[in-house]
Amino acid sequence: TGLTCIHVGERFQRSPTTITKYFKRILQAFATPPFYTTYVRLPAANSPTPHEMRKNPRFYPFFGHVLGAIDGTHIRCTSSPEDGGDANRNRK
Repeated sequence: TGLTCIHVGERFQRSPTTITKYFKRILQAFATPPFYTTYVRLPAANSPTPHEMRKNPRFYPFFGHVLGAIDGTHIRCTSSPEDGGDANRNRK
């Protein structure tokens, strides 16, 4: 929600250091096996853009050329050979 560790710490009556410590632990748990290998599936290179995204004017103008998202959602994209082809695929 965009809250800082200070705000979260005030809400739960804990120090920002404690909030940061446990946030890192939870993030690490989500980013490593077995959670990551069980629940995260990256799309194939030839996966089409979902119909809901491609045909919806609310999303496509903003997300039409997106490489990925911070929550792990990936949207298919292509780049020209002059730009390095797939050199930037799945890069942050």
